[in-house]
Amino acid sequence: MFSEDGLVQILNAARSHEVRLALDLVHFATEIQANSILVLRVGSAVAESAGDSSTASELADRCVAMEIQNGDWRAHAAYEECRELARRLHE
Repeated sequence: MFSEDGLVQILNAARSHEVRLALDLVHFATEIQANSILVLRVGSAVAESAGDSSTASELADRCVAMEIQNGDWRAHAAYEECRELARRLHE
């Protein structure tokens, strides 16, 4: 019902309108698509925007710990963004 792309779109839309609402949706989205690098990447960025560095760091770390199973360029790009965010948050 809630596809990876759909959740990414919902999070991005919520983030552009109401960061606190988007942060609430992050927890929902990352439960539904717990193994999605794309959802984890957007979720970590939303959490960082909302000032929740703990959640942002946890999601970025989960994203970096995942293996990319296919040659999806979006997953590779999301992985690199997670890696950069994790590095920044752990400084």
